[in-house]
Amino acid sequence: FNEHVYIWTTIALCIIFILLILLSNALLIWKNARELDFYSRPKNQIILSLAIGDIIVVLFPLSVLVRNFLPEDYQPNLMSCSLAKTSETYMRFLLHFVYGLGLVILAIELLCRNKIHDMTADKTGKIFVSIVLSAIPWLLGLIFVLPLCLANIDMTTCSSVQTLDQAEAAVVISVILPACAAVVMCIVVYCHELPPAQYQQTTATSTPMVTIMTSHSNSPLQSGRGFTAAPTFGYHPGYQYPQQPIPGQHPLQQYPQQMKNFQANQPCVAEQPNVAQQPLVAQQYYATQQPYVAQQPHGLYVQNDAGITLSKYRREKSRLLAVAIVFFLLVVPQAIYQLSYALNPTRTKMERRITATAIHDFVLWLMVIRSFVTPLIMYCYSDV
Repeated sequence: FNEHVYIWTTIALCIIFILLILLSNALLIWKNARELDFYSRPKNQIILSLAIGDIIVVLFPLSVLVRNFLPEDYQPNLMSCSLAKTSETYMRFLLHFVYGLGLVILAIELLCRNKIHDMTADKTGKIFVSIVLSAIPWLLGLIFVLPLCLANIDMTTCSSVQTLDQAEAAVVISVILPACAAVVMCIVVYCHELPPAQYQQTTATSTPMVTIMTSHSNSPLQSGRGFTAAPTFGYHPGYQYPQQPIPGQHPLQQYPQQMKNFQANQPCVAEQPNVAQQPLVAQQYYATQQPYVAQQPHGLYVQNDAGITLSKYRREKSRLLAVAIVFFLLVVPQAIYQLSYALNPTRTKMERRITATAIHDFVLWLMVIRSFVTPLIMYCYSDV
């Protein structure tokens, strides 16, 4: 076991994960900030608070860990006990509690968003609700997790008088319960389908329309409409079209006999509605206007007032389930290691130091990898 190689390997891994965590969470924040009504949407505010929590891992616990592994000129024992204990509590307990509870709230918010149109119509009220929902995991963590993990610790001598039950309760409450609750709640949401009344498939319908076009030109061929059809009344013997109208005289007064012959030769048809109050001058055309039919791709669901679209709902719940499963797989091994070995007084001590160190560091880096992987999943499944 080469301790020098181990120290520099740990420092290199810390630097690599610092860069990766910063990159993935910065991308997630940038992509969510581009959405409309970013500040008034609870989903975006909760994701923002979780991303900030992962960034704090970079700025606080990992930086402390790098400082703790610096070469011989630095004495790790000189690090303040409060700094070491606080960073360890945040990275091993508080962050997992906040993240698991945040996933539960995201799942509940997804269901409520499809059941309720708007919890409040006031934009200021929406912003207030979003901030409160995003702050709930942190407030509960400060109330329950920190006192449970830091109780009975003397910061001056850095000695702990915690009982075994207190240490086990801290692991179960802050890691195992939130991880299990997140997976169960996301599975429930994933199995829940929107009822038919909350989404609809649009279909294009066409209604034929008949447009009556009347021209007052003095020639039957000068209608001025490029798409008009032939006259509906046909040719009548003895009828002559007027060459020039007599000024100041109504058309029916000029040609009374011709209009009587024209009306007598017409078949009995349903009376057309009166579409104009202008005089009839024997140039009335019927043109069928082709309706405009909107082309709608098959399988596309359009959002209505009852909720979001079915495809978007399925994408969101799939993202939540994937994040919850990855979160569970990456943080629960550390809790199992704590309960089964580190906090087990009857454990069998490993003979080789390298084996114990390898297992301890493996579950530690799984926790750190979570802060990089889950934001990346949220970024790839984002709606923008």
